Amino acid sequence: LLSIFIPAVRPVAVLWLWPFAIGALTAHFSYHHAFSDYRNALLVCIMPAVLLATDKHFEVRIIV
Repeated sequence: LLSIFIPAVRPVAVLWLWPFAIGALTAHFSYHHAFSDYRNALLVCIMPAVLLATDKHFEVRIIV
C-alpha cells in the first residue's frame, strides 16, 4: 500500500513479493490442482514482470 503514495517504493515491493507468488504457484503445482485453482497464482507470477517492464523509473543495470 505504501507504493500507492510513494511510487519510488513500487519496484522494491514488487521484487519483494514476487518470490511469494512463485512459491504459491509451486505449491499449487505440487498438489496437482486443476488449472482453475492455480490460474490466479499464475497471473500473480506474471503481473510483477509486466509491472516492472512498464515502470518508467525501473531499469536493470548489468555491471561487468
